[in-house]
Amino acid sequence: TLFPYTTLFRSLDNSRVSFVNVIPDPSDFCGNANNAEATVIAEVMSEIMKRTGDRFDPGKTAGVIVPYRTQISAVRRALSQIGDQRLMSVSVDTVERYQGSQRDYIIYGFTVKRPRQLSFLTSSRFEENGMIIDRKLNVAITRARSHMIFVGNRTLLESDHLFKSLFDRFVENIEK
Repeated sequence: TLFPYTTLFRSLDNSRVSFVNVIPDPSDFCGNANNAEATVIAEVMSEIMKRTGDRFDPGKTAGVIVPYRTQISAVRRALSQIGDQRLMSVSVDTVERYQGSQRDYIIYGFTVKRPRQLSFLTSSRFEENGMIIDRKLNVAITRARSHMIFVGNRTLLESDHLFKSLFDRFVENIEK
């Protein structure tokens, strides 16, 4: 198998939230797409399909949320390279278009490769009763019935205090 993240899938039996760290390819200059992350998302999705076997239903089992339409295309290309037609029916969309849908497994790809891109991810935040609320992140997390898998560049994301807090508090499994 192409999938080297064995710790991730062992943790899914004991943890509802996991994180796969992806270092972006420095030669990837496509602005709002992250091809390294798209490849990892496709590999994770393939492994979920294998793990769930005959129970895999593209409309119920798993879905992918990413912030940019260009990343949707990158993930779809990566899924097509796996070669299983069922993966082409998996929902890959932005958080805004994912509202109202749920899946057993949700993969949330942050996509960002550069610090300046963090502002887009954090643009839906507001403060309520002294707490910072990230609307997009909240929607993404609440789409997962069983397992939430975050995929992104941990070093970059942890430069934001809310993401760092999320990873420190809730994510038990970090893949290097």
